[in-house]
Amino acid sequence: MRLATAKSNELLINNYKKTGREIMINKLVLLRERIEAWCADNPYNKMDNRFETRNDDGEIVWFQSDWEYVDDFHNGLINKDDWHYNVKTLRKLNQMWRRYKQ
Repeated sequence: MRLATAKSNELLINNYKKTGREIMINKLVLLRERIEAWCADNPYNKMDNRFETRNDDGEIVWFQSDWEYVDDFHNGLINKDDWHYNVKTLRKLNQMWRRYKQ
């Protein structure tokens, strides 16, 4: 019987994190492509906004569309090792997946 060493445990954990990260990156690519396909069939102005900033009159002065949010999230996962997300974010991504069903 082989005893696990701290180094082997660390390698195992790092490989698990990379695998989970790669899975998330692939799913974000699929979601981004799904939003693009949906927008090809529907007007782009019908796409939802993830974030909106309104002025005192109620007009939208800044927004981040769902596609931009997914693209930024994807780029953050690829370029930053310390990019984290929580359950609330995963729920929102699942809502987007159902929203942009063809």
